[in-house]
Amino acid sequence: TILAAEYLRAWAERARTLSLPLEWMLVTGAIGFVIFGNRIVHFVTMLEAPGIVTDLQFFISTVLVYPLVVGMSHLVFGIRKMAPGDVNTLGRKI
Repeated sequence: TILAAEYLRAWAERARTLSLPLEWMLVTGAIGFVIFGNRIVHFVTMLEAPGIVTDLQFFISTVLVYPLVVGMSHLVFGIRKMAPGDVNTLGRKI
């Protein structure tokens, strides 16, 4: 999870110019990486892993809900993707 979060954070600057479908694909890959990594950790540590169907249901539901969360964040909270050159309330470049 930490690796995926750091990967997405490193992409944050470049992701500002991505369209929603490309951002969605980037996040989908990160979510898939986390689920796959979780299964590997369970395998290596010989712990009982959740069933593959459970992981697939989690993956599919998370990926399908992502655009809805983005849309609701924009409509309800007024959150928008930062554009290159945006400034904060103090006038500093973000």
